[in-house]
Amino acid sequence: MSPRRYPRLRTWLIPFALLLAASHLLRALRGRPDFIETGSFLHAVELPLFDRSGPFDRTSDHGTYPESVKIVLEEFGPRWPGENRSGEVERRLPVVLLHGSPGRRNDLAGMALVLGRKRVTMRPDLPGFGRSTRHLPDYSIFAHARYVRALCDELGIERFHVVGFSMGGGVAIALADLCPDRVASVGLLASIGVQELELLGDYHLNHLVHRLQFALVWSLHELVPHFGLLDQALLSVEYARNFIDTDQRALRGMLEAWGGPMSILHGKTDALVPIAAAFEHERIVPQSELALFGGGHFIPFLEAEAAGAHLDEFFDRVEAGTAPTRSMATGVRVARAKEPFDPLAVPAVAGFGLLFFGLLIVLATLVSEDLTCIAVGALVGQGRIGFVAGVSACVLGIYIGDLLLFLAGRWVGRRALHRAPLKWILSEQRVLRSSVWLERRGPLVIFLSRFMPGARLPTYFASGILHTSFLRFSLWFALAALLWTPILVWLSGRIEGALSDRVELLQDNLALALLVTLATVFILVKVVLPILSRRGRRRMIGRWKRWRHYEFWPVWLFYVPIAAYCAWRALIERKLLAFTAANPAIPHSGVIGESKGRILELLEASAGDALLCFQTIPGTSTAPERIERARCFLEQNGLDYPVVLKPDVGERGAGVQVLEDEAALEAALCDEGSEASRGAWILQEFCPGVEFGLFYARRPDRDTGELFSITKKELPRVVGDGRRTLEDLILYDGRTVAQSDFLLEKNRERLEWVAPRGEVVLLGDIGSHCRGTRFSSGEEIRTPRLEEELDRIARSIAGFYFGRFDVKSPGVEDLRAGSFRILELNGVTSEAGEAYDPDGHVLRAWATIASQWRRAYAIGAMNARRGARVSGVFELLSLLFRKRP
Repeated sequence: MSPRRYPRLRTWLIPFALLLAASHLLRALRGRPDFIETGSFLHAVELPLFDRSGPFDRTSDHGTYPESVKIVLEEFGPRWPGENRSGEVERRLPVVLLHGSPGRRNDLAGMALVLGRKRVTMRPDLPGFGRSTRHLPDYSIFAHARYVRALCDELGIERFHVVGFSMGGGVAIALADLCPDRVASVGLLASIGVQELELLGDYHLNHLVHRLQFALVWSLHELVPHFGLLDQALLSVEYARNFIDTDQRALRGMLEAWGGPMSILHGKTDALVPIAAAFEHERIVPQSELALFGGGHFIPFLEAEAAGAHLDEFFDRVEAGTAPTRSMATGVRVARAKEPFDPLAVPAVAGFGLLFFGLLIVLATLVSEDLTCIAVGALVGQGRIGFVAGVSACVLGIYIGDLLLFLAGRWVGRRALHRAPLKWILSEQRVLRSSVWLERRGPLVIFLSRFMPGARLPTYFASGILHTSFLRFSLWFALAALLWTPILVWLSGRIEGALSDRVELLQDNLALALLVTLATVFILVKVVLPILSRRGRRRMIGRWKRWRHYEFWPVWLFYVPIAAYCAWRALIERKLLAFTAANPAIPHSGVIGESKGRILELLEASAGDALLCFQTIPGTSTAPERIERARCFLEQNGLDYPVVLKPDVGERGAGVQVLEDEAALEAALCDEGSEASRGAWILQEFCPGVEFGLFYARRPDRDTGELFSITKKELPRVVGDGRRTLEDLILYDGRTVAQSDFLLEKNRERLEWVAPRGEVVLLGDIGSHCRGTRFSSGEEIRTPRLEEELDRIARSIAGFYFGRFDVKSPGVEDLRAGSFRILELNGVTSEAGEAYDPDGHVLRAWATIASQWRRAYAIGAMNARRGARVSGVFELLSLLFRKRP
């Protein structure tokens, strides 16, 4: 990250980093109290560490956990200190009240006051919450159940009632399963339970949401300087871990196995735990009793008196032996309990859950609108979210994203295309084409781009660059989103429904159903719809050709075996980055970010007339200074147009332009948004002829080097037939169709032109493979004269041993005679282009590139032994990130 490019960011980043460091230091020095002083009815009980399976095994986890856990609990009831306890009170069983998450013991104070009139109530701060120990290996409800059992052991409580509120209900269920002989009854108060009725109903999807929540909470606590103010906050990291560590899938079996009395209390309008969960718990526990309250989720706060009285009466019946157990359940309820769960009975998410999920949808649309709409449609098909609610959230997120694109184009302009995240998804060429389209067709383009894959992003960004009316286009954006979104959501919902009806496996697996629906709709929208048009079919054929032949594979895919081979060479040479010493004269031997201008300066003395005239134009100069420097260069060297302008730092032909006249030169030098404008320029003499790549390597202990590889470069071309447009010629040519995306963009201004029969039409002017040029082996061109001339030039460059010369020559015979002009010299990461010969095989290509890297490692290792510097790993990584703003 360059300070010159981001001065404001550096201005704010340094003070923020200092504040954050001070905050962490203060928190570390001050510490955080795990528990408070105990009073008459407040106890701090020390227990061993547990996880969900039992006592914590420190040999399997070397985390810095405390030796023990302190649990703070508050006791309330008729057992006052020094009071004579009647026999009636002694016969009543104590009640353990478990709070939810996020929560603490005081959340159940109202319930304790009611129940404490006749019974002893105990309200612990569960580990990780309130004033109990916070730092734990396991925050799950199952670990919490073990802590509560150990707490009762420590207090000498043999048998008790347990009541769990919200997430604490899961602890109560797990506790009843852990020690059923000690739990007299279970009370579920607005409680969680079966996985199918929690949030989205699927474990994997729910945990994805929980992990996103954890990331947000952790970032707030650890990446914001709060100086300890958030350490006791309700929305704590421990709360987020509680949800991540808990697997609710086990609760259904525990509920089905519980044979004792159970009372279920739930709010009719509960927005956090749907009332359907209470109905399902009542169904699968046939002896349970269900009581509904008029309020929502927070019964302990709003209905404490009524709920407490209901439970008190229930406990009386339990202790009297009249409360129903499983053996007392009716045959009808037992039969209902044995029925399998019906996924169609799952209600749509509502209330707070809907708001939270809607926010996730809005955020997801900023990453991928289409995939989000498809996913929401699948959830609509499953009945997990309503159609109107899902579409509304998608439309809102899409509209916000559209406006952000528009404003990025308006406020930042084309410079934004060279910065993350826009540079990952948008190219300058696509925006230019969309600008032309937008100027011709106006607002109609907004609608059309919604239905054309890949057109929306550049079109909306271009509308901001063109300074169109914000109000007018914001209305068009809204209308386009309202038209497109319901269609896509409805379509994916229908497809999901049809798939689930026909594939039984998908009915019980929401995550799998979602993935299958995503794949189906994605194929439909991205594959089926495009091939309905002639152009779409040809472009699909082109994509197939790119994947079929290694010549067009992505760099990351092609280089997988090469990376493994380089690792092997690094072991042999005992230096991971030995190749960075192959060319001591070039920084890092030309791995990345090397200056073309400085390399050309190294060539000036040795190459003589073989080197094309060039001029470096500093990126820090003003536009008038650049133009004046360019004019002086042309005048002093007696050059005329065309000329070549390219970035001083770049690869694979990025930013290279062939400028035909002074107007084009001035436009390029004044364009602050162009790729080249991010640094210095190289203005170079244009050389006609045929381009070749000559790869040279020389061991430091030898006087002569070798011409390792010769690559012939043939610019992309088609032949006119007097009938078809240039677009059709590109799409129907066996080779150019594979690179049609780039070539159509490159020639966008003349796609409708019909070339005369027999006319050869060049489609590009840069000898780069990724820009359409065909590479092939030129081994037949090799002659002693060519090798001698190249070796003479290379040996005269002090500190150069390995790299590729890009040259031009009037023809093959001229090159054989050693006559050529040098365009540029590339360092260690340049490639032997003959590896991409379309007539070759991928194994031969890998062998060629591997042989190249074998030489690079060997030469670098020899230079390193002679004192040349080997770059460091972090040094190269830093260079990589600086190069990619």
